[in-house]
Amino acid sequence: MRRRSVKVGARSAVPVPVIIPILLIIPILPIAVLADEPVGKRPYEMDWAGRSEDVRPPLVDFEDLDGWTVQTKDSVAAFVRSREQQLWGRHVGKLVYRGTGPQPVVTLRPPKPIRFAGGVDCVNLWAYGNNWAWQSDASTPRVRVSALLQPAKGPEQTVTLATVNFKEWHLLHARLRPEQIEAFQAGGALTGIQIAGGRNAQDRELFFDNLAVYREQLAPLTFEPRPQRNIALLPGQSPGTNTGPGKLPFPAREETILPDNLTGDFEASLEEADKSFIFTYRGRDGVLSYVYRPGTGQLGDIVARWGEGGREFRPLAGGGARLWRGQQAEGAEPDKVELLSCRREGQTVVTRWKLTTDNRTAEVACTLRLWQKSLVIDVICPGGEVGEVRFGRAEGLDNPRLVTLPYLTGDWNARPAVAVSGPADRPLFVMGVVDHCRSNASALFFLNRVAEGGATYNGGARYLARTDGRRNDCYERLFLTVSPRFEEVLPNVPNPPSPWMHVAGERVWRAHGAHNRQADYDLWKRVVRYGMTKIALTDHETGWRDCGESFTFRTRAAPGKGGDEGQVDYARKIRALGIRYGIYNNYTDFAPVNGHWHEDRVTRTGDGGWRTAWARCYNPKPARAVEFEARLAPIIQRKFQLDTAYCDVHTAVRPWDYVDYDARVPGAGTFAATFYAYGEIMLHQKATWNGPVYSEGNNHWYYCGLTDGNYGQDQSARLDNQPWLVDFDLRKLHPLCCNFGMGNLQMFDGGRLPHATPEQADARLDRFLAATLAFGHTGFLTLEGGMGNASRSYFLLQQVHARYARERAEDIRYADESGKLLDVSAAVAGGAYRRSQVVTRYTGGLTVTVNGHSTATWDTGRAVLPPNGWHVHDETHKLTAWSANVEDRRADYVDSPAYLYGDGRGRLVRLPRLVCDGPLIVLKRDDGKCEMIPVAPCRTMAAALEGRSASAVALDEAGKELGPAEVRFSRGFVHVMPLAGAFSYLLTPQPAPTSTATCDRLRVVPGETVKVAVGGRSADFRVPADAKIGQQAWHKAGDAWIDFEVVPLARVAFRWDGAIRVALVPSVDCEKATVELAGRTETIRPACVVTGTLEGHVVELGRTGHAVACSRFAPLVTGVRPVGAAFHGAEDLHGVRHDLGGIAFVAVTVVP
Repeated sequence: MRRRSVKVGARSAVPVPVIIPILLIIPILPIAVLADEPVGKRPYEMDWAGRSEDVRPPLVDFEDLDGWTVQTKDSVAAFVRSREQQLWGRHVGKLVYRGTGPQPVVTLRPPKPIRFAGGVDCVNLWAYGNNWAWQSDASTPRVRVSALLQPAKGPEQTVTLATVNFKEWHLLHARLRPEQIEAFQAGGALTGIQIAGGRNAQDRELFFDNLAVYREQLAPLTFEPRPQRNIALLPGQSPGTNTGPGKLPFPAREETILPDNLTGDFEASLEEADKSFIFTYRGRDGVLSYVYRPGTGQLGDIVARWGEGGREFRPLAGGGARLWRGQQAEGAEPDKVELLSCRREGQTVVTRWKLTTDNRTAEVACTLRLWQKSLVIDVICPGGEVGEVRFGRAEGLDNPRLVTLPYLTGDWNARPAVAVSGPADRPLFVMGVVDHCRSNASALFFLNRVAEGGATYNGGARYLARTDGRRNDCYERLFLTVSPRFEEVLPNVPNPPSPWMHVAGERVWRAHGAHNRQADYDLWKRVVRYGMTKIALTDHETGWRDCGESFTFRTRAAPGKGGDEGQVDYARKIRALGIRYGIYNNYTDFAPVNGHWHEDRVTRTGDGGWRTAWARCYNPKPARAVEFEARLAPIIQRKFQLDTAYCDVHTAVRPWDYVDYDARVPGAGTFAATFYAYGEIMLHQKATWNGPVYSEGNNHWYYCGLTDGNYGQDQSARLDNQPWLVDFDLRKLHPLCCNFGMGNLQMFDGGRLPHATPEQADARLDRFLAATLAFGHTGFLTLEGGMGNASRSYFLLQQVHARYARERAEDIRYADESGKLLDVSAAVAGGAYRRSQVVTRYTGGLTVTVNGHSTATWDTGRAVLPPNGWHVHDETHKLTAWSANVEDRRADYVDSPAYLYGDGRGRLVRLPRLVCDGPLIVLKRDDGKCEMIPVAPCRTMAAALEGRSASAVALDEAGKELGPAEVRFSRGFVHVMPLAGAFSYLLTPQPAPTSTATCDRLRVVPGETVKVAVGGRSADFRVPADAKIGQQAWHKAGDAWIDFEVVPLARVAFRWDGAIRVALVPSVDCEKATVELAGRTETIRPACVVTGTLEGHVVELGRTGHAVACSRFAPLVTGVRPVGAAFHGAEDLHGVRHDLGGIAFVAVTVVP
């Protein structure tokens, strides 16, 4: 077949038709344009669905490119007809391009403008892309694709279709702006396709097919009725598609988000006096009044006061309903306000006002009532005139400041905040929250600022236009709460608790995208071999797709991974490992290549456009998504037999992010329609899988309980370096579901925490795990960094969260600088919560203490916690767990009913029931035996088996016996000597030896002699002079073994407290020793420590930032460790000489 192509260089100024022989293209563009090019394959999903004809008749089908030209700026390009990719018909258009300057633009021009009829409002173009949204590829900059349209009159119009951030085929779509629609009423013509931003230095390719310019014919839509919402809506409010039959189980109470009142001994009353309405709360804890005197028609007419004669303030100054004005999102202050009526109805006050803005009027009714300490305000305004209902600001507070809560999210920059007033010992807290369960708004908005005019702690609700240009009737319920107790202003989450917390609570979670089924299975088989069996594992997108196909709205698995048969086999084998396994799905992303694709199933923006979602996807209508999930999930379950699943995205986005403004849909323009649809999806998911359903999190507080767990992430809170105020999460979300980790590591710190060195990577993981415990989450399996990190993330947390996941946090305290534990009200008012040192006591007897301070060490009395250290105390004595300092160095330890776990973090450490120098796992079996599993680099292995010894059989990774392993019983511990090729050791308890060796010394120095007793006799043991410090030295006396820990003769530690101080700490007892330190001589007596100030002798940290270290001058002195300063740089061995028992060492400066 004859091939025609077009190429134009970087300096072309006007489109000139050029027909160039094929071979002339090759020297300019290193891409072969050959007649025998391979013929691509259509997207297989479209073949499965029988989609052989495009639903939109093309204006350009790219089957014939005769006469097409390429116009370029700062670029070179060629455009040819091709069969390399296939979609509609036989040919597509292939563009090869590269940039040569800073602003590259390639314009594809037809031989003459291609006319289309008038009345159009949309443009479609199929494109095959070259990069992924989630991968940064500097060699392939993302280009912007636009259609160039010429109206009958006026200038050429540029219609931007999309930015290419996808691979494979995707349907680009744009709805014309109103002025463009008007311009093309008399028709127009396609004059070109423009590709801008291709700054790539090497050739890149794009493919195009079927470009259509058309008018949408929007036929009426019908939807299946969904179960009713489980609350009484405000009078006249539309329920959307939730018209029955049946009722959803959420919200779980009529009062929805009403905060808790910590005392039940109170009464609420309403009185009228002096043209005012006075709502009064009287309880054992005090008196609160809200006084409403109608005057302005806005919520600023309300005055609040705590205590008899307490300070009055206006909590809602500037708040109330505002009518919309033009195209702006914000509502406008009314030009005129007129009181229509105000009266008491029982225990409520009902007031009606007429608001005028731009000569438009609307009647707004406000109903006020007092529930506990909350003033509850209903705002109703039919007619679609309201643009906004806002809280305004609190005026008259004493020293106002704002505190935001992790996981009570809003948008990226602001969220509902608590306004704090008054001194630290007598604070008052104010909070206002929109009832999201009843709102009829399009979106919520958030404002956080403190200024002279007052404290703005929240935004409010906004009403935006639907596709028919109208706004919805206004129905809002606002909760305003004032209290001296911080806990009492926090909103509740009115969802039923998850029925799967007994499963989710004991499982460590991980998502793993399938790539090679056998390799994937081998990985999880190895993870389980290490004893990590309590895992919830879900697949990711890649289980459905091999490359750029759709990954949702599917029931057939990726063909390249074995299709359905491969998925069935994989699911069966993973579940056989004891892992709870589920597949990926979501109903928020909808790809145009999917077999269920239909344009009328896409969510519409207010201007009628298609709402984009994840790369190469649009957002499906929530009203359709809930229907499809009910159809497709049971098919998936029948095929693959799952017992959990991951339903991505739904809890990552705010409900208003995916509002459908299509006026054909009941509930259009309301985020409630999205919230109830997504909530129903989650309920159906867990019923279908007969197991927990998890989602992505970030905005999961709306859905906790409907989901059984979420990634425990709150990225905008930046909890890697911002305070750990745990109360909202622990008190409101923890009882409803099991959120895991802090998300994953990247979600937690966004890559902000340094981890370039092993020490930094360790600290990063430690902070992640400490935060997980502080917020009461379940574990996330951290495979990044190898099996050592995986075992740490699993074994440190699994037994801890299995205990607290279903328990209630009954007391939460924060430590101040002195270590005093404060309740949350005092901690927030005084700022102590910013230290992130948290103590949580759960029902069931577990107390979790976490040091989230980034630099301070915290001695809690039970443990010395380094930064990111933690300790668990169990009143039932069934669980011991901590990551704390052991002799000034961090170590990890867990003693639980299921396993022992310890890690000396690279040094030999003796723990209560373990001795190890790296990660060591001891799995407890029901038959009384146990399996000891060292994780590299662990080489020293010992466990205390309640005074018994044991025999040991070495096992390989497959679990096959390799033969017996040597066991040494010493000091009550069973020590296993490593056997080459062994993966683990099966220990069978045996009686303790009748003859054991003892010594009153555990730690020894090389070359010294100690007394060892066996059977009443003692003998000398001389420690070898070449014994390595930090390792074990063994001595055998008869049949008995005894171990020693080889230590340096002394340790030197430095401390910075305005000057450099050095401490000399003997490792063993000594009668006396003379030390010369900084020109001073001092005698050390047994167990004494000598300190000296090295001012003038060593560079001071405060002036230069240099660090101080101590270097071994003789082989027997080591273990120098900084206190309050980090070592770095190269050692300069000058300094002060010290002598201890004839052994010399020096303190030196470190030059960076």
